Amino acid sequence: MLPHLTPIAKLISKKEEGYKSLISTLLPVVKRLLVDDTSKISMGAAEVLANIVELLTEEDRRDNILTIMLGIT
Repeated sequence: MLPHLTPIAKLISKKEEGYKSLISTLLPVVKRLLVDDTSKISMGAAEVLANIVELLTEEDRRDNILTIMLGIT
C-alpha cells in the first residue's frame, strides 16, 4: 500500500477537489501510519509524507504538516 500512496497523491492533487481529498483523507491515513509500531511502516509513511509536502501550498504545509510533526514527537 505505501508505495502507491505517493503516485496517488500526485495524481489527485492536480485538481482542486482531489487536492482537498489529499488533505482531508490521505494525510490522516499517513499520520496514523507514522506512529505504527512496525518501523518499516512508519519509515515508509515518513517517506510518503515528505513527498506529499512537495505537493502542498505553503499555507497547507503550515496548517497540516506542522501539526502532524508536532503531534508525533
